[in-house]
Amino acid sequence: MRNPFVSANDIVFIRVPKTGSTSVNHAVNGHKSGGPGWREVAHPTHVLARDVDNWEELQHMTWIGGIRHPYTWIPSFYSWLDYIDNGHVRSRWWRGKTHTNWYDFVDGIRFTPFDWLEHHTISVIPCPLEKPEVIEDLLKIRLPHANETPKGDRKAFNPDNRTMDLIEAKFHRELKYYGN
Repeated sequence: MRNPFVSANDIVFIRVPKTGSTSVNHAVNGHKSGGPGWREVAHPTHVLARDVDNWEELQHMTWIGGIRHPYTWIPSFYSWLDYIDNGHVRSRWWRGKTHTNWYDFVDGIRFTPFDWLEHHTISVIPCPLEKPEVIEDLLKIRLPHANETPKGDRKAFNPDNRTMDLIEAKFHRELKYYGN
């Protein structure tokens, strides 16, 4: 089943990797997935809005989803995939089986945060991770930082020209949203 979170007050939350969805779940349910703060539609998972199995029965609700600036999302996503798969990334979110260099990784990203929120019928409201009060106000919760990826000695993200070109080609909607 491919299902989003659905809150008790009829808000559909599309879980986009590394945009606060684990923190939203923890704020509503503690450490349980799909607990009492969410309507029981099935086990919620990371799912593209357009792939939600039961979207027809949820279409009258408000749909929201987390987004994040590419300059913070890409390094976090890279670290997360490396952390969860021990060097092998999930092909659902990335085209390759392993990433051997940074450029191949950035070029191989299959879905940007805005791609996750696209739906052919429903408008999904983007909620920037940089402004957690948007999600907090809609869901009436306070967000913890629940799923921080180990960063080691990762420095601030300073993309070179080749990385900038890849980001501009793939993340043009996110960059426009953030005014870059």
